[in-house]
Amino acid sequence: MFLLEGDKLIRNALEQNHVNPVKINHVWASEEWISSLPDLPEFSSGLITSATAEELVSVSLLVTSPGVIATAEIPTNEFSHSILKDEFTLVLDSIRDPGNMGTIIRTADWFGFKNIICSEDCVDVFNPKVVQASMGAVLRIQPSYQSLPNIITEAKRMKIQIFGTTMHGEDYIDTFIKRPAMLVFGNESSGISPEVIKLLDKEILIGNIPNHNMGSESLNVGSSLAIICAELRRRGI
Repeated sequence: MFLLEGDKLIRNALEQNHVNPVKINHVWASEEWISSLPDLPEFSSGLITSATAEELVSVSLLVTSPGVIATAEIPTNEFSHSILKDEFTLVLDSIRDPGNMGTIIRTADWFGFKNIICSEDCVDVFNPKVVQASMGAVLRIQPSYQSLPNIITEAKRMKIQIFGTTMHGEDYIDTFIKRPAMLVFGNESSGISPEVIKLLDKEILIGNIPNHNMGSESLNVGSSLAIICAELRRRGI
């Protein structure tokens, strides 16, 4: 199981528990929090237990306990190459920062991209800090952890184009992308790994404005993903 904390996150999760692929297992909350909730069918099945402020503080991972915590079951989902067909897949290579991972999952959820593949050394999406940063989006999107060289090699055999964001590619505005395709985003400091770089069909760049502006060295990986996702949706991909 994994832990969720916070009023908004858990309240939304309870309201959507019947449609989320990840199910809330149990909730512990103050009497005040419980009394503020609407009548939900889950309550009758013993889903929520009253807890004291001291009990909640003792198990909270936050600096200030939010007065409500919950556990949810980590799903066991089998990966199938068939999900890559006719879809756009986001691929994450060695994303280590929980805040970045949470932002990426929240952004993918916002733009409706459900296919996410993580390299095996990415941070765990059910890490409490990732769950918090995703604002509950991790309940709706279940990334798969795979060997990226293996999965990309198989995707290429399926005639799926592989793009990757780098500092030396073609400007993303000028890049033609159609489904099915995979877009790789690299590690926060070192970018896409060498073994994955050599498998890309094309490198793409988010250029700074104005060109050659002497500003920041690079974009945060979460910001880069948001820009690309927004552009793909603008194009109707």
